[in-house]
Order: sequence, then structure tokens, then C-alpha cells
Amino acid sequence: FRSGLRTFGDLDILVPREDIHRAVDLLAMQGYRGPVVTEKDANMDEVDPEEIGYLQPQFFTLLRDMPGHGLGNIRVDLQWRISETHFAFSLDSDERWSQLKPVAILNREVPSFILDDLFLILCVHGCKHYWYRIKWICDIGEILRANQTHDWSRCLATARTLGVERMVKLGVLLARDLLQAPVPSQLSERIANDSRVAANARWISKRLFAESEGRTSTKRALLFYLDMKDSWSDRIKHCMLYLWQFLAALVTPTQKERALLRLPKSLQCLYYVIRPLRLSAKQLRSVFRRA
Repeated sequence: FRSGLRTFGDLDILVPREDIHRAVDLLAMQGYRGPVVTEKDANMDEVDPEEIGYLQPQFFTLLRDMPGHGLGNIRVDLQWRISETHFAFSLDSDERWSQLKPVAILNREVPSFILDDLFLILCVHGCKHYWYRIKWICDIGEILRANQTHDWSRCLATARTLGVERMVKLGVLLARDLLQAPVPSQLSERIANDSRVAANARWISKRLFAESEGRTSTKRALLFYLDMKDSWSDRIKHCMLYLWQFLAALVTPTQKERALLRLPKSLQCLYYVIRPLRLSAKQLRSVFRRA
């Protein structure tokens, strides 16, 4: 690992969902805090287990001030999912956790994913964000360049099982066309006859080098995500999970509803009504401010 090859603004740490609270407590003991302003909100005990289970985003952000080192705020994101639920992609299994390998970073060893799993994660992450940063394509290119003798058959088999083979093919095609990354025959053969991957690679390349890339519309984003699915059943599943995620976020209570109105235990089911009412009121206030 050579930290100088890659710049980053925060540190993402993947933690099993059941260990999120312990991880937050450990970071709090080291001086980290939530990105909030009030003493009450900064309480580390305010991590909401229902947010972990149902809501987006899928991480908690913690900050630590280190002005003496010239670093300002150090940001750590504790994550428990690789991607949003509607991506239907997860490497969170006992098998994956048992296959972690040690990686040396600044004279310390930390567990990380094996190469095949890391490659899948980077390809899915890039697709989640439409590959709008070229450094994500560089990650794919450098992995291919540094592992030219690697047997990618296991990676492709896992990608097919998880329904993300097309995402892998897009990442590889972008690295090949934009960075002249070497592509093994196992990957090249899978890319050659996929017109959807080629069309989306052209769209992404055009956006990358446009003077003003603009904001991706919801419609265009949905079409891109559907294009990245390997089958029609995966596309239907994506839409259903997206709808379920939206409805869950709409009605699942959070700390904000509980802070708004303290209810006795016998009436806490009413929070599922208060949540959509609060969100509706917030949306109306926003509309009136713009009017």
C-alpha cells in the first residue's frame, strides 16, 4: 500500500452492522464527535438503531479536530453497507469477513478485502456515482495494471452471482479506453458484445470532459441504474427495492421525531404517523420560502 498514490478527503471504515455502536464508542473515546452543533446532538448515545436498519445514508460521520497537525477536521465514515439497499448488492457475509487479509498502512496492519472483492466494491461504487470522478477510474486501472497475471474468473463468477457483472464490465471498459489499462482476456471477452456497457461508457466519458457536466436528472440516473442491471428480473427488483426504501424512509421514526414530541411507550406507535407529517410540513415550508 502506497498512501501517496491516492488522495482522499475522508476515511471509510466498514463495520458489521451489529458492531456500529461499539465502533462509535471507541471513536468517541479518541475524541471524535458527530458533525453537529448542540451538546445534546453530539451525544454518542444518540445513534439510532432504526436508522441503521432502515434509512439512508448507510454511514455515520464522525469528526476530530487536529489543528496542531495542520489537518483541520479528520473525517471518518463508519459504514455498514457497500451501497444503498436498492442496488441489491451486499458482501456482508460471514464468508467475506473470514476472507479479509492484512494490509500495511503507516507501519500498522489493518484488515481489508481480498483483491476480487475489493474490485467488485470499487466498480459498484463508481457506478453508484456515475463514475463522475476520474480518480475512481484510475483505481480500476491501477488494480488491473498491478495484477496482470491475476485469474479474474472468481471475480466474474461472484459478479454474476450478485448481479453486478455489467457494472464490472463498465469499470474495466472505462479504464481501458481512458487510461489504456491492460485488460485480461477473461474480462475483455465479456465486454466485447455488450452494447449497453459501450453506450454508457461513451456517456460517462462525455460527461467527464464536458466544460460543465451539469446535474444528472432523476430520470437519467434511473435509466443508467437499470442499464447496469444484468437481467430484467434484476431491474424489477431494483425498482421494488427503491420503492420500499423510499416508503421505509418516509414512515420510520428517527431521533428528530422523538425529540419533537416525547410519547409514553404505549403511544410510541404514533411516531410512524408523526414522521410523514413532519416531513410534509418541512416540504411545505421549503415551497413557501421559494415562492
